[in-house]
Amino acid sequence: MLRRFRHCFDSRPSKFQSFMAVAAISFLVAILVASRAVDAQTRNTNPPKTTAVVRVTTRLVEVSVLVHDKKGSPVGGLTKDDFEIQDNGKPQQISLFSEKSSRPLPGKSVPLPPGTFSNRPAFQQNVTTAATVLLIDGLNTNFEDQADARARVIAFMKEQLRSRDRIAIYLLGRDLRVVHDFSGEPSSLMASLIKNQPYPTPEYYAPALQADVVVPGVAMDRAAAALIGGMQAEVGAFYARKRMDMTTDAIIAIANHLRNVPGRKNLIWLSAGFPLFTGDSTSPFSQNFVGKAQKAARALTDADVAIYPVDARGLTLEAEPPQGGVLETMRFLAAQTGGIAFYNSNDVAVGIRQAIDDSMVSYSLGFYPENQKWDGSFHDIKVRIKSADKGLDVRSRRGYFAFPDRPRDSKARDSQIADAISSPLDASGVGITATIEEPAKPLSKIRFIHLNLDASAIHLEQTNGRWDGAFDIIFVQRTAAGKVLDPSDQTMKMHLLPATYQKVMAHGYSFTKQINLAPDAAEIRLIVRDSTSSEIGSLTIPLKGPFEASR
Repeated sequence: MLRRFRHCFDSRPSKFQSFMAVAAISFLVAILVASRAVDAQTRNTNPPKTTAVVRVTTRLVEVSVLVHDKKGSPVGGLTKDDFEIQDNGKPQQISLFSEKSSRPLPGKSVPLPPGTFSNRPAFQQNVTTAATVLLIDGLNTNFEDQADARARVIAFMKEQLRSRDRIAIYLLGRDLRVVHDFSGEPSSLMASLIKNQPYPTPEYYAPALQADVVVPGVAMDRAAAALIGGMQAEVGAFYARKRMDMTTDAIIAIANHLRNVPGRKNLIWLSAGFPLFTGDSTSPFSQNFVGKAQKAARALTDADVAIYPVDARGLTLEAEPPQGGVLETMRFLAAQTGGIAFYNSNDVAVGIRQAIDDSMVSYSLGFYPENQKWDGSFHDIKVRIKSADKGLDVRSRRGYFAFPDRPRDSKARDSQIADAISSPLDASGVGITATIEEPAKPLSKIRFIHLNLDASAIHLEQTNGRWDGAFDIIFVQRTAAGKVLDPSDQTMKMHLLPATYQKVMAHGYSFTKQINLAPDAAEIRLIVRDSTSSEIGSLTIPLKGPFEASR
């Protein structure tokens, strides 16, 4: 049975329409109807009365660590024995350790044959053990500051960008757009940035309602002025929420995209930012965005991505509120993820250069917390070098939120899948490689797609001598304009014998799916979601013509 994805539109309350003339804003909400397919070959119709189950519930916490000497130069060559790590003051055993650098990985990326696509880092071009994304935020930055910051970025690329610097450029406006994927070639990056001009987004800001407007023959009393002022505050709150939602979604999409990229991962957020609080605390329209900032921080720390907020406003004399302002948001995100916030300076290049240089040498430390309660509380992490006489500076994220596993109810599932469908970036939580066959007959609508999944990303439990697991697989066809066509949704179950389990762990889990292409399909978006851990991966397969796959 197919699960159908429907779309509806979220519009502003109609009572605002009499006070302003604004364009309608549509927000896609994917609603997934509750029917789920089950693989008949793996269905157990006569389960045993008793089962022996082996479950692995321990969770690994990974921390990216930077070490610099007194001159600020990165320090390499340290070993696991040089480090100590504490969780809420309790020493932890380092179970995972590696040194990372921005040097290219040995050998070249694995070439994919025609008609084959993958979201796995090993198949990407110019693979290194470090990656930096520059996000130019036009949604939360006015047009003038955007243009000035963009000019400074172009100057940086022209004068300071080196061939070993592997960076990508994304643009956040009415949507999240990939300007240029990872490259160290300055001319190519500059050309793409120049081509993608900054643009204002006034529809996401509250229109200026004036309480002192004089209407001929109409006396504006205090009650009317107060009503209009209240409406203005409510409209402002509405648009602020939308911007925060879109910004958080963009940061999460980038974190999911970088999740399985090896080594140090940095996100440079060039933006005027958003505050943690808006409005007077006594106002009914005051808002608290701490939850949004924590949600973004969690996605970044889960993917081991450090964020470097750079204030696009440059040197500013504007007074920040005592707490909850834009700069506090920037400092909060940087501290939570192990980055640095740069503000009150016209030198945008300093922040960009620092983030890239921090990728030169880093260390990855992992530990399994003992007697841990995953109750959502914040855990303070401290990392230090054992030999205090070395005079080294150590920087890592401040800690982590011990959130329980993601909700497994159908609402949380459907929301996660909807986000993966609409995201402009492929998620890498589950590695996917797909090969699409050429049609058996000319202009045939039938396609067979051969899939291979990274089984290590699928949670498996040992039950009565077999390894059991399940994952959701969703195929969505889209037109060139982004319209969703003929989606299909199925839950597949794995019931593996030990020999098969070993093979799957070594070579991946392979199977074939048949797709009937819609006549105007331009691409296929494939989503795989582990049913237990909610880990998710996605892959976009472009179609050159209605029925022809293209690299």
